[in-house]
Amino acid sequence: MSIVSVPVVRCFYQGQVAPNAQVTVYQTGTTNKVIVYSDAALTVPISNPVSANSNGEAGFYTANTVALRLDITTSGGQAIGTYDPVYPLDFTGAIATFVGDSGSGGVKGLVPAPASGDAAANKFLSANGTFQAVSSVFNYVNKFINSSMDVWQLGTSGTITAGTPSYTADGWMVGCTGANVTWSQTGQRGNTAYGLKVTGAASVTGVFFRQRIESLACASLRDSGPKQVTIQQRIYNGTGGAFIPTLTVKHANAADNWTASTTDVNAVNLQTCPDGAQTTVAYTFTTQSGTANGLEITIDCGNNFTTTGKSVEMSEPDIRVTAGVPTGLNASPPTVDFRPTATELAICQRYLPSFAASSVGSTLGTAGLTSSTVGRITLPFPVQTRIAPTGVAGISITTPSQVSVANASGAVGCTTLTFREASTLAATLDFTNSGGFTGGQIAWATFASGSGRIVFTGAQL
Repeated sequence: MSIVSVPVVRCFYQGQVAPNAQVTVYQTGTTNKVIVYSDAALTVPISNPVSANSNGEAGFYTANTVALRLDITTSGGQAIGTYDPVYPLDFTGAIATFVGDSGSGGVKGLVPAPASGDAAANKFLSANGTFQAVSSVFNYVNKFINSSMDVWQLGTSGTITAGTPSYTADGWMVGCTGANVTWSQTGQRGNTAYGLKVTGAASVTGVFFRQRIESLACASLRDSGPKQVTIQQRIYNGTGGAFIPTLTVKHANAADNWTASTTDVNAVNLQTCPDGAQTTVAYTFTTQSGTANGLEITIDCGNNFTTTGKSVEMSEPDIRVTAGVPTGLNASPPTVDFRPTATELAICQRYLPSFAASSVGSTLGTAGLTSSTVGRITLPFPVQTRIAPTGVAGISITTPSQVSVANASGAVGCTTLTFREASTLAATLDFTNSGGFTGGQIAWATFASGSGRIVFTGAQL
């Protein structure tokens, strides 16, 4: 037996459809027959047992709002089976609430049948009992990059100069006012392995976290008019006192051009963050006509960082469409959407391509020698970048001896490494060394240090 579309029962016998099978409907746990009807209005009684059609389908309605027992036989009287209990919908219209099971004892409930056309629309049942489009179930809905804080191509610590917001973990800028602050990778606070920590100092008057989201990613936030969008972030307060962060949302006036922008949400207060605790702050706003040009999201933690003993950590950011959610503070934001680490790394390298050593001697790229002391290294990018990078950074640039160039004549460490040019597909570095080669030869470049890294900049927003 299978229930294929309430209130239709399809009957099978020995693996085959059972045409004209007989379905007798009882109250659960009894042999008391219930009245069955041919219509949802319960005005036309039919015989019980109900005869299936040639496809083995027996359709009926019942006023029974609890459970049923179904005894099913073939048209010739052979027993197919007894099914008890079977939980029907209340065909008078009262559908029981569906409660999703979190895996720790969720409550069972009756699931409403999909509305007419839902199957054709390719919708799926979500945990709240509503039918959602495929895109809202399976697509990557979080428009922030590196929400899991898995990718740290610029290193895991550094200093932010007051008045100059700078990138830290991939995708995430930190800014401060009054005095410099330090940032670092921190351990697990919630559902991710890492978070981003900012530590204060004397004379610091403000600290904020910021991400700019590319126009291509923002298109679906405004594809057919205004949408309700929810932003959330987890904050760990280590300042010694409660504070209230603020949220500012801006959109670029031209696609991915941040020389001019318009403010959509202006320093609105978020939820209070108690000291020594993690707090999820969340706010829902309405997108504007310029949203598709790209968004800038800033969460400002205020003037609460005046000593090195005061800090704040952020993790688990999420921004997505949340249809029907009212504008304002959101006490129940959706579960954060985390992408697989490999996927996240590829997305991050669209904005910040890098090459890192896995060990001493790791291959970097192909080198062409223009003289005994000068040459070029060509580096194809792991993924195509947003725009062509314009510069280079990383420990192996400031310490060029970390890169060696070698051919049959042996390996020689570089004395300089400088950016020459780049496209969205590859970049070229010029190098010099102490000599020993012949111009016109081909060589290969390797990392002479297991901590070597070269990062190409300029494709970030």
